[in-house]
Amino acid sequence: ATLPSGFIRRIALDLRSPPAARVLYAVVRWSGVFKTNDGGSTWVKLTGGLPSFQQTNDQDLMDVVVDPLLADTLYVTLERSGSGAAGTGGILKSTDGGGQWARLDASGPAMFADLAIKPDNSQVMLASSPRGIYRSTNGGVDWVRVFDRTITVFSRGSPVAFDVSQPNTAYAGATNPSQAQ
Repeated sequence: ATLPSGFIRRIALDLRSPPAARVLYAVVRWSGVFKTNDGGSTWVKLTGGLPSFQQTNDQDLMDVVVDPLLADTLYVTLERSGSGAAGTGGILKSTDGGGQWARLDASGPAMFADLAIKPDNSQVMLASSPRGIYRSTNGGVDWVRVFDRTITVFSRGSPVAFDVSQPNTAYAGATNPSQAQ
């Protein structure tokens, strides 16, 4: 199978996979999460525990991140927008390469956009939402807001990243079009 046509929000590469059988994950807007075990020649939709998505839904997947230390562990961020039920956004985790997913965050906002995992300690994560930047020190179970200004990148949240060569350094980008000069 191939990826469905549509907006590909994010692609994540599992660097542990061999080049001849590269594993990638893709988030396709209103379609879901897809996985390839052959560098992108064929794709399979991952469904176990993930919500179904339609263009009319008030929710959508935003990001997919592969854990840098734990094989077959990955995370997706789920937005909730419009009039959808509270708590339908958040972060979902898979420990079997995307076969099954479970909700993680009980203390975070209803929507996380971007997610980053610390390269040398996958218990430490940063996630962005339109309400700020959040940090978890227990693998995404609990979240504390560490930057509480309203931030906007494409109206969803700010990109966040850890510096691989200096894991104690993190970056976040933000823009506010209403303040542009």
